[in-house]
Amino acid sequence: MRTLILILFIGVLFSSKGQSLSYGGPVSLSMSSIRSFDQSAWAVYGNISSLATIENLTVGAAYELRFNMEELSSRAITGIWPTKYGAFSLLIFQSGYSKSNFNRYAIAYSRAFGEKVQAGFQLNYLSHHLYQADNTASYFSTFSLTVHASSAISFAINIQNVEQANLSYDVEQYKLPTLFNGGIQWKSGNRFRIVLEMEKELDLEIVYKTGMELNFNDQVQIRGGVKSQPVELSVGSGVKWKGVSIDAAIAHHQQLGITSGVGLSYAFQIKKN
Repeated sequence: MRTLILILFIGVLFSSKGQSLSYGGPVSLSMSSIRSFDQSAWAVYGNISSLATIENLTVGAAYELRFNMEELSSRAITGIWPTKYGAFSLLIFQSGYSKSNFNRYAIAYSRAFGEKVQAGFQLNYLSHHLYQADNTASYFSTFSLTVHASSAISFAINIQNVEQANLSYDVEQYKLPTLFNGGIQWKSGNRFRIVLEMEKELDLEIVYKTGMELNFNDQVQIRGGVKSQPVELSVGSGVKWKGVSIDAAIAHHQQLGITSGVGLSYAFQIKKN
């Protein structure tokens, strides 16, 4: 009976797009969970093609408290290694608590094709430990593409789990969410940008998102966003200093309450070669 209750709890997680797959890092959270455009190291959780522009070896760690519930908290570590042949990245992610937790491990490759096009591919391994039950695991992939139509306007798509992978339990089987994100970004130099995004999960309605970011001398960023289905408002900020970046965000779900997140990353003064 206890195991069945826990499995039903996992069903609730997946019905809200799955904590382990919807996580996007603190920058994404502050901009209504937009996944199409992220100019930080946290793009490893969304549009991985953006990592092709990273110039320095970068590592980072992040924490998120979803809906103010420790059982839905997340911890993440990431690393990006840029080379003249493209950028390689990895992530280690865990969400949940002792009786039910997800572990996600991924490696990715991102490359720029000239100045207009960037692409990325990521291979993910997701495992789930459930108290008093057998562990289950599955593989899925992520593909991202960014096209810069001009210095001001860019388009991007992000497709996650096109294979429609499943996690299988003794008595139930849950399909991991397949997400399609498409966005357009307009920016004014490095000072201001606004992103419009549509997110579609199979069998669910389209979610619309809007995010904005103000950049002050590449040292302080102020962010905000709003998304639909249901309405969720978010705000956040970032600070950069001598390779250190600190990003924090908070979002308010109309029905489930507050989600907060913070991330710390460091860019070594070693450029790609």
